[in-house]
Amino acid sequence: MAGAILIVWQILSRFSKSRISLKHDLEILKLLPPTSIYADRLRKRVEARLKKNYGEEKPVSWGGFAFAAVIFVTFSIVTYINFIGGRVMVGAITSAFCLLSLLSAVCQLAPNEN
Repeated sequence: MAGAILIVWQILSRFSKSRISLKHDLEILKLLPPTSIYADRLRKRVEARLKKNYGEEKPVSWGGFAFAAVIFVTFSIVTYINFIGGRVMVGAITSAFCLLSLLSAVCQLAPNEN
């Protein structure tokens, strides 16, 4: 369950509200006089956000992908052993973890900031 929550959190963070607040900050920046101390601070904040959102592409996390792939293989083996041993309910639970680790591995291939 915690894995599913973390995966959803990662997906939602990709579509964060930073672009909406960036639009609001740009509108406020237009209203402020250029000599204002707050205009300078806001301009630096807007530039930092623009660099974060539209800057150069970040490399994918191959280390995270490899770790998630190892977890996927481990859960696949455990699931297989449980189904062969007649523990269907435990096998169903471990197969859910197997799918979550696969989704996590795919998410690691997306570019990130870290």
